Amino acid sequence: MVPLKFERDIFGKLLAIALNNKIDLEECFSYPLSPLPPALCHNTGEMMKTEKSALAKKLRSLDNSSPPSSPDVWIIDGFYFLHSLVNQTIPDTFHKLSEIILQKICNISVQEIHLVFDRYLSPSIKDKEREKRQEEEIPFEITGPLQRPPSDFTKKLKNRKFKEAIVSYLAINWNNDEFGAIIGGKKIYLTLNEKCYSFVRNDQKVEKKEELNFECYHEEADTRVIFHAAQLQNQREIVIYASDTDILIIALANIHKLEEKNIYLVSRGAPGQRYDMNCINCTKLSNILGQTLCRALPAFHAFTGCDYTASFYRQGKVKPFNLLKKDKHFQNAFENLNEQFNLSDKQTTNAIEEFTVSMYGIKHCQSVNSARLLLFQKSFATSHNTKHFLNKVKTYNSNTIPPCWKTIKQKILRTTYIASMWLNATQKHCVKLSATEYGWTLNNGQYEPLWFDGEPTPLHVDDIVINSEDEGSDNFTSDDDENDYLSS
Repeated sequence: MVPLKFERDIFGKLLAIALNNKIDLEECFSYPLSPLPPALCHNTGEMMKTEKSALAKKLRSLDNSSPPSSPDVWIIDGFYFLHSLVNQTIPDTFHKLSEIILQKICNISVQEIHLVFDRYLSPSIKDKEREKRQEEEIPFEITGPLQRPPSDFTKKLKNRKFKEAIVSYLAINWNNDEFGAIIGGKKIYLTLNEKCYSFVRNDQKVEKKEELNFECYHEEADTRVIFHAAQLQNQREIVIYASDTDILIIALANIHKLEEKNIYLVSRGAPGQRYDMNCINCTKLSNILGQTLCRALPAFHAFTGCDYTASFYRQGKVKPFNLLKKDKHFQNAFENLNEQFNLSDKQTTNAIEEFTVSMYGIKHCQSVNSARLLLFQKSFATSHNTKHFLNKVKTYNSNTIPPCWKTIKQKILRTTYIASMWLNATQKHCVKLSATEYGWTLNNGQYEPLWFDGEPTPLHVDDIVINSEDEGSDNFTSDDDENDYLSS
């Protein structure tokens, strides 16, 4: 029995075997044929990424709204706001920096403002993305109001300990009577870890209060801003100041829970300034898209690539979204990927497989394993020049074919975990599932994707060689057969 080990040129290996044996290509393509799925990973091991903002641009094209003239409340993504300070002169003390931050948000013409920050948990399913962004975890302490902020403020915003120190300092320093004139008649909310504090002026004094209604255990501000919107009682016109496709998707998915509230997502410009702003009326857009499509968006976005998950090589966002938008069958399948989903739900998993195959332009095929074989055959089945065939196989770009079912199954599990988290954004605890049961492994204190269960290739040549008595027909299809399956 001859072992079959992985090599970079796996297709060349298969060809070498095929020169002397008839091999079961269908069985071969049911394996990843790589330690990492080429359609989802670079050779370096990094996940494939796509321009997720392309989805936001596509959705924005369906709505042409302006920011509301008289909003009731602004909810601000705190670290997005801090990044807007990087092009400005940083003051010479942290006390002055905290004053400037308070002044800027109090310049907004609204009585209630929420400044919402991420929490940093470890381990986190975002570990790989933070590693890719070269984020650091270097101890940093603000010892007093006269301490000088670092000159490389932009770089320091990549250090999560620095960011945690700033938020903690704001929560302490804003409880200062000298800031009463800045706060005026407004009410300012600030999140710190799972806590939330409010600051108001009362008889020339600043009062700080813990707001239990806004206590929240979310990791990301992306979901927490929606939680804050859901807790508001009498405010109708709500502006979320942020620039993240994820927040738009989460808002649309939960908009049906925010009854009698109009949610606007705005970005660019300074908070409160009406010029140079992008604005999406999420409430209006949700009515255009319909509830089923809106509730399908979290799973769709996670499946096609977000901060937590890999994208499909060169598939992008717009083409897959167009497939989703025109097919209720696909919308229902993605909507089903929540904490109630189980892999035994074949109707849903079959639809996700069919959607994946459709992204690659293959008609009349519902199996990713079959699609892999068909795309391989399209490239090589009609070649009669053995030398030319050999050269083509050796240089074959396996990124261009979809992952096998073993890989898609794990991707569906990760998608379900993220979609469940986003769909529960209005609750104090949005995470309902276990990462290690939904497509991740925990290695050295860090979550890593489990790309597939089992071996990447058949272990032995005998596993893929077809015995002569078992032969039925050639593995390769004819040109006519191909045309039935492959889109032009």
